Amino acid sequence: ESSGYGVRSYNGNSLDMPLLRALAQPFVELQPPGVTSESASSGDSLGITVHGGGRPIVVAWPQYLLGAPQVVSTCGVGSDYSSSTARLVLTPGAARSCTIIVKAANTTTPAPASA
Repeated sequence: ESSGYGVRSYNGNSLDMPLLRALAQPFVELQPPGVTSESASSGDSLGITVHGGGRPIVVAWPQYLLGAPQVVSTCGVGSDYSSSTARLVLTPGAARSCTIIVKAANTTTPAPASA
Protein backbone atom coordinates (compact mmCIF):
# COMPACT_ATOMS: atom_id res chain seq x y z
CA GLU A 1 0.00 0.00 0.00
CA SER A 2 1.59 3.21 -1.11
CA SER A 3 -0.31 5.68 1.09
CA GLY A 4 1.82 5.03 4.16
CA TYR A 5 -1.28 4.18 6.19
CA GLY A 6 -1.71 0.58 5.09
CA VAL A 7 -1.54 -2.64 7.05
CA ARG A 8 0.54 -4.30 4.33
CA SER A 9 4.06 -3.08 3.59
CA TYR A 10 4.73 -1.12 0.40
CA ASN A 11 6.24 -4.17 -1.32
CA GLY A 12 3.41 -6.41 -0.08
CA ASN A 13 5.72 -8.87 1.67
CA SER A 14 4.76 -8.20 5.28
CA LEU A 15 1.95 -7.01 7.55
CA ASP A 16 2.05 -4.50 10.37
CA MET A 17 0.69 -7.02 12.89
CA PRO A 18 0.26 -4.59 15.84
CA LEU A 19 -1.81 -2.31 13.59
CA LEU A 20 -3.78 -5.26 12.22
CA ARG A 21 -4.53 -6.47 15.78
CA ALA A 22 -5.73 -2.98 16.72
CA LEU A 23 -8.00 -2.75 13.68
CA ALA A 24 -9.29 -6.32 13.36
CA GLN A 25 -11.51 -6.72 16.41
CA PRO A 26 -14.62 -8.92 16.62
CA PHE A 27 -17.87 -6.95 16.68
CA VAL A 28 -21.62 -7.47 16.44
CA GLU A 29 -22.64 -6.56 12.90
CA LEU A 30 -26.38 -7.23 13.28
CA GLN A 31 -27.82 -6.63 16.73
CA PRO A 32 -31.61 -7.02 17.06
CA PRO A 33 -33.58 -5.12 19.72
CA GLY A 34 -33.04 -6.56 23.20
CA VAL A 35 -29.43 -7.55 22.49
CA THR A 36 -26.39 -5.82 23.97
CA SER A 37 -22.73 -6.59 23.45
CA GLU A 38 -19.38 -5.73 24.95
CA SER A 39 -15.95 -6.61 23.65
CA ALA A 40 -13.07 -7.67 25.88
CA SER A 41 -10.19 -5.24 26.23
CA SER A 42 -7.91 -8.01 24.92
CA GLY A 43 -9.83 -8.00 21.62
CA ASP A 44 -10.27 -11.77 21.54
CA SER A 45 -13.84 -12.18 22.78
CA LEU A 46 -17.32 -10.67 22.87
CA GLY A 47 -19.93 -10.87 25.60
CA ILE A 48 -23.51 -10.74 24.32
CA THR A 49 -26.63 -10.44 26.45
CA VAL A 50 -29.98 -11.43 24.96
CA HIS A 51 -33.30 -10.39 26.51
CA GLY A 52 -35.83 -12.41 24.54
CA GLY A 53 -34.28 -14.26 21.64
CA GLY A 54 -35.47 -15.66 18.38
CA ARG A 55 -33.77 -13.23 16.00
CA PRO A 56 -30.35 -13.91 14.50
CA ILE A 57 -27.29 -12.05 15.72
CA VAL A 58 -24.40 -11.65 13.26
CA VAL A 59 -20.84 -11.34 14.55
CA ALA A 60 -17.93 -10.25 12.34
CA TRP A 61 -14.97 -12.40 13.40
CA PRO A 62 -11.30 -11.76 12.43
CA GLN A 63 -10.36 -15.36 11.72
CA TYR A 64 -6.92 -14.49 10.32
CA LEU A 65 -5.84 -13.31 13.79
CA LEU A 66 -8.04 -15.33 16.14
CA GLY A 67 -8.86 -18.57 14.32
CA ALA A 68 -12.40 -19.93 14.26
CA PRO A 69 -14.69 -18.67 17.04
CA GLN A 70 -15.90 -20.74 19.97
CA VAL A 71 -19.39 -20.09 21.39
CA VAL A 72 -20.36 -20.64 25.04
CA SER A 73 -23.85 -19.74 26.27
CA THR A 74 -26.39 -20.19 29.03
CA CYS A 75 -29.15 -21.03 26.56
CA GLY A 76 -27.77 -23.50 24.04
CA VAL A 77 -27.68 -20.92 21.25
CA GLY A 78 -27.41 -22.18 17.68
CA SER A 79 -24.34 -21.03 15.77
CA ASP A 80 -23.14 -21.18 12.18
CA TYR A 81 -19.72 -19.86 11.20
CA SER A 82 -18.70 -19.11 7.60
CA SER A 83 -14.95 -18.83 7.16
CA SER A 84 -15.41 -17.44 3.64
CA THR A 85 -17.29 -14.37 4.95
CA ALA A 86 -15.77 -14.33 8.47
CA ARG A 87 -19.29 -14.11 9.90
CA LEU A 88 -20.83 -16.02 12.78
CA VAL A 89 -24.62 -16.23 12.91
CA LEU A 90 -26.02 -16.88 16.39
CA THR A 91 -29.64 -17.97 16.84
CA PRO A 92 -30.91 -17.83 20.41
CA GLY A 93 -34.12 -19.68 21.22
CA ALA A 94 -37.35 -17.71 20.97
CA ALA A 95 -38.38 -15.71 24.05
CA ARG A 96 -35.30 -16.77 26.00
CA SER A 97 -32.86 -14.56 27.83
CA CYS A 98 -29.25 -15.62 28.04
CA THR A 99 -25.61 -14.67 28.02
CA ILE A 100 -23.35 -15.65 25.13
CA ILE A 101 -19.57 -15.47 24.98
CA VAL A 102 -17.86 -15.68 21.60
CA LYS A 103 -14.13 -16.16 21.98
CA ALA A 104 -11.01 -17.29 20.24
CA ALA A 105 -10.75 -21.04 20.66
CA ASN A 106 -7.30 -20.74 22.23
CA THR A 107 -8.40 -18.43 25.08
CA THR A 108 -9.69 -19.34 28.51
CA THR A 109 -12.76 -17.27 29.24
CA PRO A 110 -14.95 -18.31 32.17
CA ALA A 111 -18.38 -19.72 31.37
CA PRO A 112 -21.14 -17.09 31.37
CA ALA A 113 -23.31 -16.62 34.44
CA SER A 114 -26.98 -17.43 33.96
CA ALA A 115 -29.02 -14.51 32.68
